[in-house]
Amino acid sequence: MKKMRIVFFAFCLCFCLRPVFAAPEGTSWFEGLEASGFVFKGNSVFSDPTLLEVAAPWKGRKISPGMLEDLRQALTRYYTDRGHINSGALIAGVNPENGTVSVTLVEGKIVKTTVAGNKRLKERYILSRLNSAIGKKTPFNIHALNQRLQLIKRDPRIKGIHAAVSPGLIPGEAKVDVKVSEATPWKASMKFNNHGSPAVGSSKGEISLGHRNVTGWGDALGVSFKRTKGFNGYSVRYSVPLTRRETTLSLSYGKSAVVLVSTPFEELDIESRAEIMGAVLRRPLHRSMSRETAMGAGLKKINAKTYILGQPFSFVSHPGDSEFDVTVLSFFHEFVETSLTSVLLLKSDLRFGLDWLGSTVHDDSAVNYADSRYVSWLGKLQWTRNFRFLKSALFVKARAQLSNDSLMPVGKFSAGGAATVRGYREGLISGDNGTLVSAEWRIPLFELKIPGISQRKGDGRLELCPFFDYAKAWNCSRPDPAMKEILSVGAGLRWMISEKTGARIYWGKGLKKFEPTSEFNNLQDNGVHFEAVSRIF
Repeated sequence: MKKMRIVFFAFCLCFCLRPVFAAPEGTSWFEGLEASGFVFKGNSVFSDPTLLEVAAPWKGRKISPGMLEDLRQALTRYYTDRGHINSGALIAGVNPENGTVSVTLVEGKIVKTTVAGNKRLKERYILSRLNSAIGKKTPFNIHALNQRLQLIKRDPRIKGIHAAVSPGLIPGEAKVDVKVSEATPWKASMKFNNHGSPAVGSSKGEISLGHRNVTGWGDALGVSFKRTKGFNGYSVRYSVPLTRRETTLSLSYGKSAVVLVSTPFEELDIESRAEIMGAVLRRPLHRSMSRETAMGAGLKKINAKTYILGQPFSFVSHPGDSEFDVTVLSFFHEFVETSLTSVLLLKSDLRFGLDWLGSTVHDDSAVNYADSRYVSWLGKLQWTRNFRFLKSALFVKARAQLSNDSLMPVGKFSAGGAATVRGYREGLISGDNGTLVSAEWRIPLFELKIPGISQRKGDGRLELCPFFDYAKAWNCSRPDPAMKEILSVGAGLRWMISEKTGARIYWGKGLKKFEPTSEFNNLQDNGVHFEAVSRIF
């Protein structure tokens, strides 16, 4: 578990030992003079009206060395109580004619920052993310530094970070020594489940490999391989942060080959090949420990080909669509809010299918064939709430898709299976539009540890997970699917064997009748969905 500490020396004690912000000497000439007002110089953090409110109790008092020292300490304390621990006030002088007190505010700065412990991460990568809190032009605030360190702590490339703040040689100056402990940049995982489509083989294996810090600037490279009896595919993803505020560019490429293996289609040698390329630019608008908002844009190009008995063949509405291309431009907005007991995630994604890069376009005016030209919106909601009751947690998710036109198969809303509506086979229903609602209540039962694997506190936890799932799909201009609505109830078991290893199995009872032929019958059609996951590192 990552640890973060902030260590700083007692600046107040330092100021007491050194007469930094002392009242002026030789003040006998203003005996009997009353303070009529205050003039502030050097303040940028707090406005004059704010400081005047702090100094108000001393207005009208007789000026004396003790009175000026009390005023100085009050102004200094106003800064330090709000995190500006190396800032303070200096009594610059008193006007003997009208009793105006001049106060100079020395707003502390960080003049030097050192980084130690980083091996692969560039020093500039770390300093740039601390810059808003320790910049030489920014008055130093210990609370701002704490917040920045907490955000950096979330970086998967960093295992731990702490900072020591100490006074500089000149009053108001300080230096920061940052020590970093890097996490392993490599990651690898394996999955085995029955989440594949029965048409291509439901039993699926997946291997993922990745590196979180290829060049030292926080760029990540990942590759994954997926395979079932009739599906073979891989994908590659590269992402690089472009700014210190985590504006990120992600590039992806994927390729897959599919052969229908279920009876009676196996003898027809039905094949499909797909190639997907994409780019996404994501920019955070606001980041704090409790809230993050971001927006971005993406461009995706999809090419798909279908064959039967080795010959091109169209399985969509237009007879010439044995090969089709779709180009999609999307704009999205994300919102995440976190508290001690809950997490809320909202995402809105507006997609435009465009006649770009050789996309498939039909000019048939008599029939509304699906092609690359469309507008659709996809909205997502996820909400998690922890309860004291039974130490349980509620997980709710919802999804909706709305389209103005008929969509190609790659853009359709689909539901059914482990990630959507349990108790039914994968992708049982699909349409141009759709809605999904799912709720799951996770209740800890007991710990079932495996010696040598379950070593940490909480390892081996077994949870009971009753759930409810619902989805509906419908089309725009074409007839709706024969089965357009499914819902189920059921329960599952989740076993967190260790931090890196886990397994889950769910059984769902479909409340909308679906009877597959005996040739199609498998665990999914019996309502069973399982998965085992292991992170190697």
